[in-house]
Amino acid sequence: MKNLNSNSPHPHFTHVSNDYLLLSGEVYLGYSLAFGTDIELFHKDELIQKYVCCNNGYFYFRLEYENTYKLTASKPGYKTKSVIFNTHLNGVAVKKREYAFGISMIEQDSTIVNSNKEIPVAIIEFNSKHQCFEHNKDYQAALNNGSINKKAA
Repeated sequence: MKNLNSNSPHPHFTHVSNDYLLLSGEVYLGYSLAFGTDIELFHKDELIQKYVCCNNGYFYFRLEYENTYKLTASKPGYKTKSVIFNTHLNGVAVKKREYAFGISMIEQDSTIVNSNKEIPVAIIEFNSKHQCFEHNKDYQAALNNGSINKKAA
């Protein structure tokens, strides 16, 4: 996953008013943007929105705070990827924030480890200390070293 706000002093968000998280992303197939990729957003295992990336590979969703969402990216011939978004703010009063990221799709015949579609490639959550949304580094480390159970998310 790639953070797309690297020029910002706080690379994971932008201050704006209102009470939702604006999630924006890009899907890549190698070095190309992923035309025709299905992006699905789930809340409590229920599909609440579906988006098919057009030729620019971009997608956007508004996520309400104090919820947990699962986003999946799928395309025929490629492995499905998922990301968990935890928008709980732990009692911190915030205004609208934006989180931008990229997903690189992997071909079905690839031998990449941790390609089980049931295991999220990342968990994004609010960090009260840094006042921003970011990757859960403990989850990422466990995923990278193989200690995440490959049969359950």
